[in-house]
Amino acid sequence: KQKTLIDEHAYWLVGRKTLIPEVSGSFAYDKLVMLHGESASGPISYGNLQLVVDFSTGSVIDDSCFEFYIDSSNDFWSIDLSGSFLSQYSRLDLNVDSGYKNSTTAPVTGVVTGNIYGSDSVGAGGAIHLWVDGTPSDYLTGIYLAEKRAVDNTFDARLTATEEYYLK
Repeated sequence: KQKTLIDEHAYWLVGRKTLIPEVSGSFAYDKLVMLHGESASGPISYGNLQLVVDFSTGSVIDDSCFEFYIDSSNDFWSIDLSGSFLSQYSRLDLNVDSGYKNSTTAPVTGVVTGNIYGSDSVGAGGAIHLWVDGTPSDYLTGIYLAEKRAVDNTFDARLTATEEYYLK
């Protein structure tokens, strides 16, 4: 048998998908638990995610966005997301509506995939592959995992469950 040498990094995320029919309401997946990947100019240092999913309508709210920072090159990538949620597959169909690298003069396109994971849809995660328009060698690729919070949560997220109980 002939074997193929893989000379590039490969990333994947594995988890138990959520059974969605029991989930309703809107949730923001905005606490990045894990972000791992690289760009053409170095590893992803950190990022910010604002992914809002409305399970009642099956939509990803248009204000969703993802940002990435590459410390070694001072690069900043930013993309705006929209899309839909396919409940029978626990899958997010995400669209990269617009994006840029470092400034609006370097437009970015690409693919962001996602699934809803865990009991009670506690996490959203998937893969990212972006590139500067017309320059696929200038790329960013990796995986992410984020925890959810209820969009209408009025309690301070820094409080423990016991503290929240006594405030009620």
